[in-house]
Amino acid sequence: MSLPDQTVLHVVERCRGGVATYVAEAMRAQRASGRWASVDLLADRHYLEPELAAAADRLLDYRSARRIAGMARAAWQVTRRIRKARPSVVHLHSSFPGVYGRVAADSRAIGPAILYCAHGWAFEMQTAKLKRGIYRTIERELAHKADVIVSISAHEFAAAEAAGIRHGGHIAIPHGARPATPGPRPEAMDPTCLNLLFVGRLDRQKGLDLLLRAFRQAKRQDIRLHVIGAEGLGDGAHVQIADPRLKLYGWIAHDSLDAWYAAADAIVMPSRWEGFGLVAIEAMRNGTPVLASDRGALPEVLDGGAAGILFDPENTAGLANLIETLDRDTLRSLGAAAYARYQSAYTADRAATALAAAYDLAIERRQGRG
Repeated sequence: MSLPDQTVLHVVERCRGGVATYVAEAMRAQRASGRWASVDLLADRHYLEPELAAAADRLLDYRSARRIAGMARAAWQVTRRIRKARPSVVHLHSSFPGVYGRVAADSRAIGPAILYCAHGWAFEMQTAKLKRGIYRTIERELAHKADVIVSISAHEFAAAEAAGIRHGGHIAIPHGARPATPGPRPEAMDPTCLNLLFVGRLDRQKGLDLLLRAFRQAKRQDIRLHVIGAEGLGDGAHVQIADPRLKLYGWIAHDSLDAWYAAADAIVMPSRWEGFGLVAIEAMRNGTPVLASDRGALPEVLDGGAAGILFDPENTAGLANLIETLDRDTLRSLGAAAYARYQSAYTADRAATALAAAYDLAIERRQGRG
């Protein structure tokens, strides 16, 4: 299903980290496919990563907000931009763009096809029960405004169904990652030590505080924990501990991360909740094993533990014991299983093919509207 003047408009908000990587990869694949006359991005320039902006043919701007009055203004701006751009497909990424782009969406067949991906349902977060209830209600009420809803894992798909979000165009499409492009081994990765790596936002969701608590309990002196990330806790000052085994780096350019993944003996993901976990497959494409919490979609990504090690992130004593008992032979074997899992389930080509089919479905469903 292709026309020479078909265009795509991706809509994002405070798009950083894994979501930014996902959107940039999707846009690059769409531009390379030759199907679309233009692949455009509607974003708040105040929260836009350069890599993401560079992936678009054209950049449109609006001002996002997370308070009620400001959200009304943001929704009005997004609606105006969409109507002016007249895209064939609108792809809404994350909860706030999902609200902005659906509250006043054109319900007629002549309107653009709309895809919505929450990139992790807000009602799955560990937050107040009332908030989770509000988030569920909003998602249920707006579900019919989208032609296709994309969940990023089977776990997310099941969570939506359990929350009453039932939609004829609801499909699960896991993230994908391009083949690794490792560079020179980072000097900070001492090959005489066992190097563990954490990559992600330094916030409550990602569970770095739990990992640090466990790491303090582990007594082995031949282990180093390398932390790449920022945000949530500012520049990382709040997570500094007086331990020479811990190394903090802040954010590192995404195209440099493969060198760190490849040099690490294992990646540690102590997330309290996780809709998918892009860091896991980025590590796996490098043949690096993943030690991950047993929460959210991470057991699914690691094939129930066949392609990594799962642990309870709240049991810091158990995690400390796991760290104490790690050995390179076991990790090498898990690394091979991790790479095989990536190859079979999480390549970029597989994800791009599935997303293209979702776009076809969205256009078909839009054309079938009365």
